[in-house]
Amino acid sequence: MARKIKVFDATVDSVKKQLDQAEAIKQLNKKIKVQHVPLSSINLDKNNSRKLSIGIAEVKDGPKISVDSMFDDAAQKEYEAHLNDFYDANDSLRDTKIKEHLDLAILASSIRTPENLDNPITVVKIGTSSTFDLVSGERRTLAHYIFDAEFIVISLKKFDDFQKAENQYIENAQNKQLKFSEKWSAVKRLIKAKEDNTSIDEDDNFKVSKSSITSLLSVDSNTGGCWSTIYKGPEDVVEAIESGVIEALRIAASIARISDDSDRQSAIENIKNDASIKKENKKQRPKKEKSTRHNFLNVGVRTGTKSKAFHAILKAALYSEIMADIREEALENFSNSDPKTIAEMADFMYENIKEKV
Repeated sequence: MARKIKVFDATVDSVKKQLDQAEAIKQLNKKIKVQHVPLSSINLDKNNSRKLSIGIAEVKDGPKISVDSMFDDAAQKEYEAHLNDFYDANDSLRDTKIKEHLDLAILASSIRTPENLDNPITVVKIGTSSTFDLVSGERRTLAHYIFDAEFIVISLKKFDDFQKAENQYIENAQNKQLKFSEKWSAVKRLIKAKEDNTSIDEDDNFKVSKSSITSLLSVDSNTGGCWSTIYKGPEDVVEAIESGVIEALRIAASIARISDDSDRQSAIENIKNDASIKKENKKQRPKKEKSTRHNFLNVGVRTGTKSKAFHAILKAALYSEIMADIREEALENFSNSDPKTIAEMADFMYENIKEKV
């Protein structure tokens, strides 16, 4: 059971500088018509694509920071020590929670007061009640609890479900720390909302295709094609993505294109087994200097050639029950070869292995 800890000293680089910034931001907020509302009136979005391991309960009961002191390296280490005491030693997510909580504390130290929030959270109002549903700004909201704020700056919008999904997708698309499953969740939610929105507005005529998804997501055509394939693809691939088995877009799309159910399941199982082997090997293998053996795809060649080489080796590996061995053999024997040669050799391996499986 998490226990409550007393307020802890921490925060900003320069109080005077922060006060000057706060005044400038306050003037800007007047122009864009933001509002101050009680922090307790904000409801987090349960369907948010980004899944933090901590929530309001942890930041409410956890250690706080002071708005009047520095949050330098020493203060951060002391705060982390309090987090180590706060979280249960038997919690399997303990390390993740401590890291996320510390990151939020660092964010809180940069905000320091509600008036200093230069990017107000986006919310929608719930009916005639005095509460709001969060659209974007979950981390900023949680950070306010860490410096015991009573109010938070909001930008109130009148969004329908599609606009909410679009807003969240845009915010999450800029986050490089998102897991692939979280990216998929944001994309799926946006496409579904667009489909539902189209059923209301029949003139829109939106249909899921490579071109429509490319336009909707504002991505290149290859990426849009991959997302389209996954969205229209088999359920077992979606389950593998959402459970964390498949962690890369192009691998997911390649497997989704396998029409034979047995072959597709075999490919997913191979990825599971390969992940297990790597995890076990990582535990047993002593740390060593980073190898340059795998750099054959990073030589000065065109991206398309590199992509072709990678895709060909992937094809060979997907149909093999000895996925790790084949990959190692390819890297070992052809690491000094031209990428085009690697692609041709991998295609040859693929055809031979497919016949034997």
